[in-house]
Amino acid sequence: MDPTPIIPQEPEGEIPKKPGIDLGEILLPKKEAPLSTERINAGALLEQEQSAVLTVQKATLPKPEPSATPQPPPPKKDEPVVRPIETYQGDIERLVQTKNVSVVSIAAEEAARRGKEPLPSRQEGVEYKPLLMNILMVGAGVLMLAAAIGVLVFIFRPAASVSIANDIPAPFINVDQTLVFTVPQGTFKRAVAMSALEEQRKKVLLSLGLVSRLLLARPVASADQKITPLSTEQILAILGPNVPDSLLRALDPQEYLLGIHSYDGNQPFLVMKTASYEQAFSGMLEWEHYMRQDLSPLFVRTPRVHLMQGDTASSSQPPTPTFVQTGFIDRIVENHDARVVENSVKDILLLWTFLNRNTLVITTNGATLREIISRLKNAPILPTP
Repeated sequence: MDPTPIIPQEPEGEIPKKPGIDLGEILLPKKEAPLSTERINAGALLEQEQSAVLTVQKATLPKPEPSATPQPPPPKKDEPVVRPIETYQGDIERLVQTKNVSVVSIAAEEAARRGKEPLPSRQEGVEYKPLLMNILMVGAGVLMLAAAIGVLVFIFRPAASVSIANDIPAPFINVDQTLVFTVPQGTFKRAVAMSALEEQRKKVLLSLGLVSRLLLARPVASADQKITPLSTEQILAILGPNVPDSLLRALDPQEYLLGIHSYDGNQPFLVMKTASYEQAFSGMLEWEHYMRQDLSPLFVRTPRVHLMQGDTASSSQPPTPTFVQTGFIDRIVENHDARVVENSVKDILLLWTFLNRNTLVITTNGATLREIISRLKNAPILPTP
């Protein structure tokens, strides 16, 4: 074995003069040529070299100067009173530390879980959820608008017409058609009801000489429920708000007929049953002051223009007939004493008469009165209730 080389040590506390390594002061171990008969130990030689290098580096490194004043230890951070909010990132860090799981494995598990969920169906370039929400909002808006329109129509059009079979017998005369108008309880307005009746009068399509009945009734809850017509007092509240009380007391409370006669257009008429002729006649004379105003526009007639005597088709058009300001006058119409309103060419615009002591008729022309008289003679006998 070779003797271990001795490396001189510098005294402790002495700072080297030069910051670098002085190769002249380093004593490398002397290596003698090994004898041919001795075997060189390579491992021991490597350990000697490494020990020498470490000793040299330790000796050459400058030692830190001792500080004059001792540094106080850093103050401890105040622990927060409120517990920090737990986040997804913090959960991942604790899981990695406690379970010894890598972030890669967590991401792989999350991707596998999402792969099992069904993907929402989307069209190319179109977001599915916003499109669906827009469609639902538009549909809801359309439904609300339709509901609002339906409510307005129900409130402001109280008289709706329905054509029904002639299974509801009309009083006084036979009719060719029956139209039912439903009037809601307590919600109708006279002006609206009169406008609806006038509109329906213009729309009635019947052959010349036929008669249609206008039946005003309360609305029914179901189709099989029996229709309840308005009373005489209720119908006159719509047609004649200024009817005297004496006339109302003289009329039958239920038996009346409001209709349309197809002649020179659609002519309205009203037939009522009276209980007292004298009282009814006196009430009609009193109502004459307001009758034309009350019955307008339903009982307003516009006759055709007549050619004056001696005029031809090539002559100039005659003047338009005008109302006579004297109001009702006495005339004989269809062999009955009547009270009429005429224009300047003697066309009847409004009349009322008693066909007998129990039947009062109001209409706009003599032809309609003639049709009522003819049908009254052939009227069916109604069963007594």
